[in-house]
Amino acid sequence: MTTPPSNTQPIRPLSKVRWLASFPKSGNTWVRAFLANLLAPQGRPLTLQEISSMPFYTDAKPNDHVEKEYFGKAHRPYSEERHGTKPAIYIVRDPVDVVPSCASFFGVSIPRMAEEVAKDWPRHVQSWVGHASLFIRYEDMPRHFHTLAQHLSVPSDFESVVTAISSKTRPRTASPKPRRSRRRSFGRGRRGVGVR
Repeated sequence: MTTPPSNTQPIRPLSKVRWLASFPKSGNTWVRAFLANLLAPQGRPLTLQEISSMPFYTDAKPNDHVEKEYFGKAHRPYSEERHGTKPAIYIVRDPVDVVPSCASFFGVSIPRMAEEVAKDWPRHVQSWVGHASLFIRYEDMPRHFHTLAQHLSVPSDFESVVTAISSKTRPRTASPKPRRSRRRSFGRGRRGVGVR
């Protein structure tokens, strides 16, 4: 599995970061888009640029100036040094569907990606067991986004959640640009597309 460079220092202070953890291509961006539209509603779906400007931090990009609790995006296996001890939210997707999604994103064959996912996916999930306070199945999204909002003690009234759900599914970009890469933040996210 292709991962960001490992020669980075962890975000400090880790006590301020609530990690949204997942194996790659498992719905992390979907959850962050929902939370961004919930926490900073603009009366329209936020663009990807606007979502990226929200206080989300990745475990591959250190930041030493965290002043309040932020949501962090974590694709790496759990480690106390990198992620601290604050309970995370873990998003899990059927690995059968992760395989074709990752293969398309990274531009490799499905057989090769199947081997990598078979090796890395179980270890990734197991590393976060015991360090997450809520597990969300990709296959249950967005039905469980209300549970997520309640769990995080963010606005969870019916109108706010429904508005954010309707805004978050495929955030629009600020202006259409021609694609130059096969990599996409959002695929179609279909279930059951893997080879069983």
